[in-house]
Amino acid sequence: MKANSKSKTYLAKWRSDKAEQAYRQLEDAAWRRATDSLPDAIDVTTGFGQTRVYHWPGNGPAVVFLHGMGDLSLRWVPYAEKLTDMDVYAVDVMGDVGRSTPTVGFTAPSDYAIWLTDTMDALNLTTPHVVGESFGGYIALSYAIETGRVASTVGIDPVGVTKLRLASFTAWGFSAGLAGFTPDPVRKRLAGPLRQPLLLNKDDLKLYMTGYRNHPPKIPPQPLFTDDELASITTPVRVLAAGKSAAFDGEHMVERINTLVPKGEGRLLADAGHSLSMARFDDCLAIVQSAVELGHATP
Repeated sequence: MKANSKSKTYLAKWRSDKAEQAYRQLEDAAWRRATDSLPDAIDVTTGFGQTRVYHWPGNGPAVVFLHGMGDLSLRWVPYAEKLTDMDVYAVDVMGDVGRSTPTVGFTAPSDYAIWLTDTMDALNLTTPHVVGESFGGYIALSYAIETGRVASTVGIDPVGVTKLRLASFTAWGFSAGLAGFTPDPVRKRLAGPLRQPLLLNKDDLKLYMTGYRNHPPKIPPQPLFTDDELASITTPVRVLAAGKSAAFDGEHMVERINTLVPKGEGRLLADAGHSLSMARFDDCLAIVQSAVELGHATP
């Protein structure tokens, strides 16, 4: 796939080979902290480069997880280790800090659905359940809209449903970054008010900040999904919205999902922040399980 000569190409790169190697050492250590039983690592070919996928084999329905920006597939280890009756995949989003290696840049937000289609085809997944958090939620919803090849879709405070509060989101990230430089007791106390669970673990915070500094994100702008686009999703959609999200108006997100998506159901976690997959594990796990059960039963 080649970009149109008039289109801007978005292709994020590491600042240096040394910076990437340092990050990979932190990433490997994070995997060892996260689990005693590493998943199968699979590299598949797509039109945008090699995509890294982690697989926890199971006999049940296929569930594909997509992380948020600046994150990694290891975010989903606790989920995979609970969903032992399912066939679980976690994908390192192309162009982010994980081990997917882009050779062709994205030129439009719809390219993510094309890339994910290539990935699903390479894995022989025809109609999986797809779960995405934040930007991963945008990709999951875009894939459902563009292809319809899903049994169900789960969005965890996803991008694309309601307008991004750029100023407050940037301020939240800056405040959390500053908090990361405070002494351990102060940093951990600030995790609650800032609603940023990463502050509780210095090693995890170092991994995230190292990636952010050395691999600046470059992605096409993501316009809001139109009413017609959301209404076109005919399979079950479940969305968890954070009432205290610095990024989005959770009430408006829930309203759009409940009003527009034929089989959509949005739920507001009134006191939660944007980092739901970490801070509200039980709620996120429950909505994934319910979506899989509903999607599996839907003709």
